[in-house]
Formats: sequence, structure tokens, C-alpha cells
Amino acid sequence: MSTNQKATSDYHPSSSRSRSSGPPRGATPAATTGVVLRRDVCHAVAPPPWDVVEAYVRTGAHGDSIDAYADTDPTFAAVLATRLHIERPPWEWVERHLKGDVPDPWVDWYAHASPAFATLIELRRSGAQPPWEVVDEYLYTGDYRAWVEEHAGRSRAFAEVLAAMASPDDEPEDDSNADGAPPSLGRVIPLRPGPRRSSP
Repeated sequence: MSTNQKATSDYHPSSSRSRSSGPPRGATPAATTGVVLRRDVCHAVAPPPWDVVEAYVRTGAHGDSIDAYADTDPTFAAVLATRLHIERPPWEWVERHLKGDVPDPWVDWYAHASPAFATLIELRRSGAQPPWEVVDEYLYTGDYRAWVEEHAGRSRAFAEVLAAMASPDDEPEDDSNADGAPPSLGRVIPLRPGPRRSSP
């Protein structure tokens, strides 16, 4: 049995507490049916392991207990809702995780599952220059903003290259759309724009 399978198979939210009352008369005890009572999950003191969350997202396993815990913890519910839409944690969550502000089991789990993502985290932790694919992603989507702008603040050469990459000067001068408006460049405002040109 793999580590992930063991973690999910060993997950029993109610196993660490005793039931305050017995089951209704004539009912089969929950322990023998595998049913997890909602009231037991509501008294859990910690969210489920992320392996269990992944199993829920991918297969629907542990649905009752996951949904019940999400009902009691708005933060967990928000993280779960985000995970249901995307597989990789947002980079701003990585930034918070690295600062120690918000420990994030999703970040840890994905870093273990994706060597490329783990490499980015190690580069960020060490204060290294962002790879150019990260810079490109920043220019077009704004992602990795903290990493890119922090490094630009430390390196003037990097800041100048960043500003040149973000400059619209290399775009066609006459490329209006059907309404006569210039097309969107799809880029963020340069971090350190060059000196303003004087009018001819």
C-alpha cells in the first residue's frame, strides 16, 4: 500500500473521541457500518490531511466528512473551493507559506508531487533571480508579482531588462482593432519605466 493510500485509508475523523450517546435503539452502530456522523466531524480540531482532500477531489472519497468539515471552517472551505477549480496552488499562497504566515498543506503536497514546482519554491526561498519563464508569466498575467518586483528592487540590471520587456515600443505602431481602439497589450505596467520622451 502506498503512503497516500495508507493516509486516506487511515483517516477516521471520529476515531479519536468517544460518542456522547449510543446509537438510536435498533440501529446498527456507526463503527460497524463505516458511517461518519456529521456531529463527530464538527468536533474535529484539525482539517483532514491533504492526501484525503486530494482523494476527495479526484474520486469523491470521504465526501461526507470533507463537506461537513468545510461547513465548520470557512478558511478550509475557501481553500477547498479553489482546489476544485485548479490543481496548482496560486503563487501568492506560496509567498504566504514561505513567510510562515499561513502554513499551507496544499503547497507542501503539490511541491512533493511536482519537482518543477518544488524547484521554483527553492529558488524563491534562496532569493535567486526569477527564471525568465516566471518573468514572462508576470508580464502577461501578473502572477509571481512579489518575487519579480522584489528582485527588481535589488538588481538594477534586472529592473532595466524587465522594463524593456514590458515596454510596448516593440509593438506595431498602427494596429487598431475594428472599433479604432488600440489593441490590449495584455501586459502589466512596467515596474520601472524609462524616462519620458519629450515631444518632438
